[in-house]
Amino acid sequence: IRFIYIGRLVLSKGIRLYIEAARNVKLLCKNAKFSIIGDTIVGNSAFLPPNELEDAIRDSVVDYYGSVEDVKPYIAASDCAVAPSWYREGVPRVLLEAASMGKPLIAADSVGTREPVEEGVNGFLVPPRDREALQNAMIRFINASQDEKKRMGLESRRIAMTRFSVSFVIDMYLAQLPAIMTDN
Repeated sequence: IRFIYIGRLVLSKGIRLYIEAARNVKLLCKNAKFSIIGDTIVGNSAFLPPNELEDAIRDSVVDYYGSVEDVKPYIAASDCAVAPSWYREGVPRVLLEAASMGKPLIAADSVGTREPVEEGVNGFLVPPRDREALQNAMIRFINASQDEKKRMGLESRRIAMTRFSVSFVIDMYLAQLPAIMTDN
């Protein structure tokens, strides 16, 4: 089972939690794999310190690919996308891309990250900043049957297409225009 984190290596996006959870999950599930794609800025206190990433790579806890132009092959090679962010943001693109590719999701139950996840349907929501809950969700995913993982992936694709497709978003904007036009 391969999990993937894609995003800047900002602490509030949960990168440290992801690495800590990966370290603990690997103690129980030796074959679990954890990938990281994203930029870091050395010397910026908002980012994961380089030594923590280097230690995780050296200890074979994570595979780090740095910044890549096209994340699709990495998502395709993964079984589950993870976004443990409590950073106040919109819906992370990585969750939408992974969902559109039919991947189950694990995300923090936080503004933005919770929107594309239906608990137990296409993935799992965990409390923000809760490493133990994150690793338990990862183990829960590992222990799910192949049929359940496949169903979750299909549900992710359905959610992406029905709630987040470009045509859906445009239709929502167009539906609001008459009300906006009459207010002016």
